[in-house]
Amino acid sequence: FREGFLPFKKHPILWIFTIHDGVRFTSSIMFFWAYTVYLQRLGATPLWLGICYAFFHLGLFVHERVAWRLDRKYGAPHVVNVLTLLAIISGILAAVIHKVYIAGIITACAIVFASARESYYVEHVNSFIPSSTRATTLSIMNIFKRFIDIPALILAAWCTSRFGISSVFFIFIVLNMLLLIVRFPSLDAIRQA
Repeated sequence: FREGFLPFKKHPILWIFTIHDGVRFTSSIMFFWAYTVYLQRLGATPLWLGICYAFFHLGLFVHERVAWRLDRKYGAPHVVNVLTLLAIISGILAAVIHKVYIAGIITACAIVFASARESYYVEHVNSFIPSSTRATTLSIMNIFKRFIDIPALILAAWCTSRFGISSVFFIFIVLNMLLLIVRFPSLDAIRQA
């Protein structure tokens, strides 16, 4: 366990990746849990929910096929920031548009944009962690991510009970705005780390 912490001491940039990915994961899972309830309340049928779910997975599948090209051409920091901006815009539209078919497409897009960012963390994080401690270091990163997602999910549950399910979308928007403040490290910062 002590050796698992050594990469954090040697490369403090891992803390930024941990916080950034923790907020990203929390916003994604929160939105994913809320969107079906939201669409059902708008009158979505099980078939339409299934179509939205399939669209979400298709979007991630297509993105995974081109992610390495985007990374190579534009750099992970730029792609992650653009995906974050698209997630925020989609979250805002999902919160204000109440037509079930349009809302279904928009919520699926929001989840794709929010979830697709994960692939850009893996390569950079793994480059700072030796294979001998990789499993332990990644487990430590996941523990610290729980310090982000547990309070945020409790807040989302409280807001839902008090203000309705669409309040989750506003939390999603705020969390993603934080990711534009605490940005994905630049390529120069990654090289210097």
